[in-house]
Amino acid sequence: MDKFIKNPVLGAICGDMIEVPYEFLRKGVHIEKDFPLWSDDSRFSDDSVMTLAVSKWLLEEPFNTNDLINIMQDLGNKYPNAGYGGNFRQWLKTENPKPYNSWGNGSAMRVSPVGCCFESLETTKLVAGMSASVSHNHPEGIKGAQVIANLIFRILQYNDWENYDTPYMEGFVLIPTIDYKYKVDRTPQEIRNSGYKFEVSCQKSVPEAISCFLYSHSYEETIREAILLRGDTDTQACIAGSLAAAYWGIPKDLADETLDRLPSDLLNILEDFSKMYNLDL
Repeated sequence: MDKFIKNPVLGAICGDMIEVPYEFLRKGVHIEKDFPLWSDDSRFSDDSVMTLAVSKWLLEEPFNTNDLINIMQDLGNKYPNAGYGGNFRQWLKTENPKPYNSWGNGSAMRVSPVGCCFESLETTKLVAGMSASVSHNHPEGIKGAQVIANLIFRILQYNDWENYDTPYMEGFVLIPTIDYKYKVDRTPQEIRNSGYKFEVSCQKSVPEAISCFLYSHSYEETIREAILLRGDTDTQACIAGSLAAAYWGIPKDLADETLDRLPSDLLNILEDFSKMYNLDL
């Protein structure tokens, strides 16, 4: 029997790495759905670096935003060419950086560790909001982070869901996402047919990433659908991958390939986080 690794953080990083060679699909490059998952160009980007920054932050209590800022700046400046957006790149270099009212999807992209840590939904919501607020303090930026952390929390809590073919069949979208709801009633194909284009806002990219998970049947299919949206592929594959890894798990061969491509300092953070919060690795 194939082994699957249930680890949302690893799932986010794996999705990020797989997408990198396909980042510019939106510019008109055509590929089929069975495109190769790995190539010499498959590598981690800013999505993985910031996801692991949040992971490192969660290794020691109390959780305060000043510590998170310091960790994000330390790791971000250690990997300055990972592909940060312009505003966030400036944030990384600023002494005593302040949030800049961003509604960008970076808040949702880095939040997967928060969904793995706590025993209550309310604490998950609170800490997810904290993780976003240091930069993405617009209500939509906060919402994006809280919804993804909430979904990961619920998937990990409802272990019996793994007996179903897809989360959508179990009525997954009917479960309230704290105080917020996204409309996720379109399949990935319907999203593509609508003329969907590159979007970095939470409100126009996070629901689409969730849909790639809801209407798929495996981790691999989820990642392929996220990339084929031709949107903000790295972030959407990262978000969708975190959900799919929580639900189905990552095939071990994909997990091993991901671990092999991480530098030792980032790998150590992932290992420490996974051990502390009893996640497969």
